[in-house]
Amino acid sequence: MNILVELREIAFRDKILRYITNAMIRSNTHIITCIANAVATLSLVIPMSALALNIQADDSVAGLGTDIDISQATPGDVFTVVITPPLGSEVFTNVTITNVGTAHVFVPGAETEVAGMYTVQLETNGKATEYSTEFEILADSTHESSSTLTSDTSYIAADGSDSAKVTVILRDRYGNPLANRPVKLISSRTEDMVENLTFETNQTGEQQFMVRTQKAGAISLRAIDFISGNILTSELIIDAGSNEQNLAIGGNDNLYSGFSNRPLYRPGSSTTNFGANLQAQVGYGPVAGFVIAAPRTLKVNEDATIRITAVDAEGNRVEDYTGTILLSSTDPNALLPIINGQVPMRVQDTGSKQLVLGTRFRTAGEHELHAVDSTNSSVGGYTTITVTGGSGPNGATKLIQVDEPKDNAILNETSVTITGTTEPFVNLIATGGIEEVLSETDINGEFRIQVELDPEIAEHTLRVQDDSGLLDSGNIDVVFDATPPDILSVTVSPENPTEGTDALIVIETDDTVAAFAAKLDNKELEMNTTPSKPNTYQALIEAPKAGSHEITITIVDEAQNEVTETSIFRTALKGLPKVTGVEATTKDDVIDLQWDAVTAEKVDAYRIYVGQTATEFEFSLDSNQATTAAQIAGLQPGVDYYFAVTALKGERESDEKSEVAKATVYGMNLNTQAQNNSIQLDWSNMQTNIPLSSFILEYGVEPGAFTEKRILNGELRNYTIRDLINEVHYFIQLTPVSLTGELVETMVATAEDKPVKVAGGFRPSAAEPIPDNLAFNADLQPPPNLHGSAPETSSTGLPSSMWFVAAAMAFAGWYIQWKRKQQLQSTLSFMQAMDKRYQNQ
Repeated sequence: MNILVELREIAFRDKILRYITNAMIRSNTHIITCIANAVATLSLVIPMSALALNIQADDSVAGLGTDIDISQATPGDVFTVVITPPLGSEVFTNVTITNVGTAHVFVPGAETEVAGMYTVQLETNGKATEYSTEFEILADSTHESSSTLTSDTSYIAADGSDSAKVTVILRDRYGNPLANRPVKLISSRTEDMVENLTFETNQTGEQQFMVRTQKAGAISLRAIDFISGNILTSELIIDAGSNEQNLAIGGNDNLYSGFSNRPLYRPGSSTTNFGANLQAQVGYGPVAGFVIAAPRTLKVNEDATIRITAVDAEGNRVEDYTGTILLSSTDPNALLPIINGQVPMRVQDTGSKQLVLGTRFRTAGEHELHAVDSTNSSVGGYTTITVTGGSGPNGATKLIQVDEPKDNAILNETSVTITGTTEPFVNLIATGGIEEVLSETDINGEFRIQVELDPEIAEHTLRVQDDSGLLDSGNIDVVFDATPPDILSVTVSPENPTEGTDALIVIETDDTVAAFAAKLDNKELEMNTTPSKPNTYQALIEAPKAGSHEITITIVDEAQNEVTETSIFRTALKGLPKVTGVEATTKDDVIDLQWDAVTAEKVDAYRIYVGQTATEFEFSLDSNQATTAAQIAGLQPGVDYYFAVTALKGERESDEKSEVAKATVYGMNLNTQAQNNSIQLDWSNMQTNIPLSSFILEYGVEPGAFTEKRILNGELRNYTIRDLINEVHYFIQLTPVSLTGELVETMVATAEDKPVKVAGGFRPSAAEPIPDNLAFNADLQPPPNLHGSAPETSSTGLPSSMWFVAAAMAFAGWYIQWKRKQQLQSTLSFMQAMDKRYQNQ
């Protein structure tokens, strides 16, 4: 029975505890909700304060430095700012938090020369805190000297297939690579081929190109950064088909120093084009070149027997060499053995082959015969043969006489007519133009052949031969020049000479002029040159009467290109004497001018120059008669003006202006300067002969409607109107007041301006100076309703809205307390009832 009673007590107490707990939870939840609402209400009128430290760093450019700002920290705390760059050692700086919870760290440019991400960590007592940030340093602009060009090879074969990989690396002045920037690689020769492998720099600043060529010689490469337009200082030289790179031997003395710069010809091909490698040799070493055994001298069209031997670097014959040897020569008309100059070497030839009567040169002169392996252009050799004979200038056996064009002639048209004589009824072939032209001679052996030249090429070699190759005109070199000569300058000294005085005409041309002629107003002008300046022509003339005059210049160059240009120059009238005795006097708002009359010559009128400086005059006024005085009105008050006078007669005027006179118009000019919530006024240029006691300042937001008025001391010359609204247009009027209290309306100044919002917060303006000699005037009274537009203030000192907010908050507090009290009373009553019930059991 006792056990049952104890169990009931425990169950009853648990029930009571759960009830009390739930009641308290509901009560606390309600209280928390009310408090949150109150906090939210207060947050609308009370600004939130900082809750945690904040660190921020600005991104920058290499070498410029950056700023690190710490805010919302506890005043007086000391931190160590640790800056970790992408490369290099860490930078440590100690900072102390100011009274407003902020600190500032400037990182100098010497610490930010490496581009990349920098980490900023705050430490206290040598231990890292949870506060950190990052900032990025970007690379600077392209630096021409720091950027470079590199190549994987310094030599390529001039065969159009061998190539060099060129890499352009863009860097800034600190060596940081510049990514995502397009680069243009340019060769010094138009024949070279440059191909982009990549179209912009990668993350390491590299962009790659492929360079190939079919023209032997030095390739000079330069790079241009497209974005900046700068040309890199670095220059890369690649040797294409250089003699120093080709190991070969040959010639009559078994020594080979490389191919010459002369063009080589093979039948059916205009240039050589070889390349590959050879098999290694056993016993004698790999093939290194060819020895060509041939006569040292030949006559034109004489057949010759030659022998070609493959040798190694030591000069030993390579007996097991097999391949195809390509023959070429410097004679474009030579007959070479076998088909197209291709000499096959078989095993049974044991590295040497004789070509019997297979070579014939058809042009006199010193020629070279070259042999090159068809698969490896570095294996080759050559010999030199002197070809003589024939009756013509170039050694042709029978002469074709060309009358036009002459050798080394300069032409200005692409259509050339070749005329000359040779044997009658001969078929001729003219070469050197865009295409070969076929023609024939008449019964008298005369011919006339029309040849079209390539306009893109300047130098051409013409040649006329018969179809059998026995008749030859030899080479006729001509130059195509369609560029007209240039007149560089035409000057007349002095620039606008006075009629009747001496004038020097100087004309400068380029150095291609062969004939020169000039006319002045359609009359021949004799001009001479000096030995020191052969392209400069000059003539000393007497300047013609006043007006415009025409110089016509005609020049012709050696190619008969003609240019005619016209130049105009003016001659001035003879000037009048200088005006003297100019004086300027101020009378109220006008200026009185007086000067001495010009007596040396009769004049019609005078011209008055007016300006705000002694050297530049904005406008001028002409008198209607030969008067010696004038009044100038309408000038800006309070401004210094300068005056000068000249005499006029018809279109003539004084050569010089008179001495400058200075005067200032009485009055004042009101200048404004917009500031933050204010406008600064300045009338320091005021000029007056009336003593002033004060100024009346009026302003408003509509023209002529001045709602505000101030009385200023008469000694003031500047004043600042404050408490204005930004971006609102204000109209201002300043009226001087004399010592007798009268308004000086002739000196009223007006202005207009609007205050502007200044970035960066409040900026105080300069204080207004206290005028000296302040005097009290009892008669001065402020205008009525001086502050009529000012807003009315509450008589209680606080707006009614504030009282309403206070009452609402008080009611909310009373309501919370009342509800809590009601809840507690209900709980207490329940507990008393339950206790009473328990006792009754």
